[in-house]
Amino acid sequence: MTALYIISGIILFFAVILNIPIKAFLSYDGKNFIISVKYAFITIFPIKPKKEKRKRVKKKAAADNTKPSADDKKAAELSEADDDDDIDDTSEELFDPDADKKKEKKEGKNSLSEKLETLKSYIPLVEDCKTPLLKLLKTLKITGLDLNIIAADEDALNAALLYGSLNAAVYNLLAVIMQAFIVKVKSVNIGCRFNYPDTVFKISFAAELTPARIIACAFVLLTAYIKFKNNDKNQKGE
Repeated sequence: MTALYIISGIILFFAVILNIPIKAFLSYDGKNFIISVKYAFITIFPIKPKKEKRKRVKKKAAADNTKPSADDKKAAELSEADDDDDIDDTSEELFDPDADKKKEKKEGKNSLSEKLETLKSYIPLVEDCKTPLLKLLKTLKITGLDLNIIAADEDALNAALLYGSLNAAVYNLLAVIMQAFIVKVKSVNIGCRFNYPDTVFKISFAAELTPARIIACAFVLLTAYIKFKNNDKNQKGE
């Protein structure tokens, strides 16, 4: 019976620990981005840096270190000689700057196409993970959402067009987020300002998710990735 009580206590302990939500507070005031993460009463981020103790350095030792030694002088002379040789060698070489630019453009196009092909290959992995991850993240809570946007432009027509585009984009995006997660909106304000150069954007909210859900999401991703890699190896083997 004692062993059963101990095992039950351990299971209960981990059940409580894994179901205490991790809270993240995020805010952006147009200039500064602030984020803090807390678990129960423990602040995980930002971590306060430890104060470094200043070490006293003796003046005599510092003076001795500043004097160059004979070995340092020899090394400096050898490095100067090597630099002179390198300059002479490079001055004799002729190159075409246009050819280098063409080569860089060609390499850039090749690298971009390779990146796109790599991203396309991961589409099956995203499709496998999408449904289970959305189910697990359904319990994600976003509270105190406070969004303030002021569409601005020196041209009144451009400011009005930007105002209309932001209204359509923000409210449609907010509807999608509210369907996927638990969202409590504090306020959403979108305004318009004419004859003003910069658009103002401010946002703040808090998000909560339990460690149990995070571990479950990591397990789903790991399982799907292993399955994806095995299928990829089988296709290459065939």
